[in-house]
Amino acid sequence: MANIACKFCSKEFGSEESMNQHIQAKHGGLGETKKSGGKRTKNYFVVIALIAAIALFSYTFYARSQKTGDYDEFAKCLTGKAIVVYGNDFCQYTAKQHEGVQSFEKLSEISGCVI
Repeated sequence: MANIACKFCSKEFGSEESMNQHIQAKHGGLGETKKSGGKRTKNYFVVIALIAAIALFSYTFYARSQKTGDYDEFAKCLTGKAIVVYGNDFCQYTAKQHEGVQSFEKLSEISGCVI
């Protein structure tokens, strides 16, 4: 058997396996960079994939929030004519006033705004 010396402390060992165990125990595994290199690459890939997924989700959410709604022009017309609907669902007076305006079509007829 050939004596193999530790490159950190120059201690001699009878086999490469015993030297690797020594490096792992005494030097914190400094000599084993081959195995951890693949793990680092995998970790970087996971981090990059996670950042890309977050960026894609953010862009999708932003793009959808910028899309105009179906009733935006109708709402702008109502706002321009200073039409405001106040009230609560549980208020009996509001309920009586809302009986005449149950749909956008009826509100369109009353206000003159086109849906």
